[in-house]
Amino acid sequence: MNVRATLLGMAAAGALVGVVGGSADAAPHPELAATTATLYISYAGSGYYNVVVDGHSSAANATVGVRVKGSDEWFDDSLFSFGGGYSHTDPWGGFNVATRVHGSKLDEDWGQDEIYAIVEVSGGGSVRTNTVKGYY
Repeated sequence: MNVRATLLGMAAAGALVGVVGGSADAAPHPELAATTATLYISYAGSGYYNVVVDGHSSAANATVGVRVKGSDEWFDDSLFSFGGGYSHTDPWGGFNVATRVHGSKLDEDWGQDEIYAIVEVSGGGSVRTNTVKGYY
């Protein structure tokens, strides 16, 4: 009887390890991420650029704020902010936040500029976007 109880205990422990190991090795699901965002910058004419952030968040009807930054070797420059109280996610968590700025606002250093944004969604966390390179 002792041997049988030991074997049953070992089998249960093995099953538990299999379940825990299986869930630990599971690939993350990107659709479950709190917030994702992509930055786009396009020329609008007369020295102005459209700055657009498209994204999705797990937080529906939430406020979206964008801080645009310039990437530098020593420290990143804060260039400008937009969105805030005027921009919100839709009922499914999607958002599109846009503004138009003069190229001088995007010209963060000598030579080619590297621009990215930090997107903050109330209840959905914050995320860094891709980096867009260009001459502004």
